[in-house]
This record gives sequence, structure tokens and C-alpha cells, in this order.
Amino acid sequence: MLHACQNQLSLEPEEIQARVYLKQADMRDFSLGQLFNLVTIPFRPFQHLITVKDQLACLECVHHHLIEDGRLVSDVSNPSLELLTSQDTGEEIGDEPEFTTPNSRSVIRWHKIVSRDRLKQINHVELIYYVTHPEGQEERLVHPFPMRYMFRFELEHILTRSGFETE
Repeated sequence: MLHACQNQLSLEPEEIQARVYLKQADMRDFSLGQLFNLVTIPFRPFQHLITVKDQLACLECVHHHLIEDGRLVSDVSNPSLELLTSQDTGEEIGDEPEFTTPNSRSVIRWHKIVSRDRLKQINHVELIYYVTHPEGQEERLVHPFPMRYMFRFELEHILTRSGFETE
């Protein structure tokens, strides 16, 4: 993704390029040597931190990179008790539209929950990509990963432990 971002950034004016610094690092342990007004964690990567220890490490690291009144904006899903207790494991689900890549491949993305660990609040998920190449070749690509869900008060608690105030 950093490579794709760098490619897109190269199309921007120089004054925009000069304001962007890309760095690959572990979100639980990084040092950028500067403070920020705002840190964002979009698209739910925080939920890939499956232990409280890892979550706290990330939040504490982010907190150290914020000015005194700086803000953290993060995207996390709000778990549905109905979905968490359903028995829909193993079922491929997809309601996203088909899209075409720059090299003319057609892609449809589905997902499924392979298994649930309700005690640790972890869903083992697969993203499934059905790809059709321009010459007609088809392939199915699977990207498995664990994803931890958190409830509101648990998230507020670890934010407070890490020095944040919630809004």
C-alpha cells in the first residue's frame, strides 16, 4: 500500500509531495521524531491487534506522537450481538459491486467468518477475491486474518488507560 500511495503521490504537485512522509513501521512501536495535531487510524487496522497488550502499546505510542491537545481518530466496528451469536461461519457473503483494476482485471470481493473465538473476542476472517483476467483466466485469492472486536466500554477503558479522553 505504501508503494501504491507513493505512485499516486508522484502525480501530485510538488508542494503536496513535500508535505507527505511515508514510513513503514509497526503500529505498536514507532518513533517519528515529531508531534502531530491529528493521528488517524482508518479502515479498522486497530482491530488486527488481537491482544490488549498490543492495543495498549499502539495507543501509548500514538499518544506520545500527539501535541497536548492533539486528537486520535480511529475507525473500529461496533459489534452486533445478533451477528456475533449467529451460526453463519463458513458462509461467503458479498454485497460489494464488481470493480476493474488499472490492468483490466475484474474483481469481486467476498468475505466469510471461518471461525469465532468468543472468549477472546476474535473472528477468524477471510477476504475472498474472485479475479477475472482480460484473457478470461479466473482465479480465487484468499486473504485470511484474525480480527478482534471490542465493545464500547472496553475501548473507552483502554483509551483512558493510554492517556486519552473520549468524545
